[in-house]
Amino acid sequence: MLETYGYGFLFSLTGYIGVQIVLQLVRTGGAFAAVTVTTCRKAVTIVISFLVFQKPFTAQYIYSGMLVVGGIYLNLYSKKNPHFSIQNWMKEIRMKLMQPESSHTYKKFVEEV
Repeated sequence: MLETYGYGFLFSLTGYIGVQIVLQLVRTGGAFAAVTVTTCRKAVTIVISFLVFQKPFTAQYIYSGMLVVGGIYLNLYSKKNPHFSIQNWMKEIRMKLMQPESSHTYKKFVEEV
């Protein structure tokens, strides 16, 4: 019984400290910094779990990591460019691909985007 209450107290204390750290990070660095730090913490936890516990590494882990990094990049890009939105970006790509300009090659298009 004492062991159960002891573990409960330790989990509660560490949870409280963790929440206080995240709230302080939000106050000083903003919500984006806090989300980035917590996401990186989760990624480090996953890497450590691969080192400690033997489990197979599949390509799905790489794809999901690329999605996370891509989402962070798009969030940063949208903050630097306030008029950026995925819908407008996709419309712009469609418009450029449909233009029948002979000088507009695929390589030039990729360089512009």
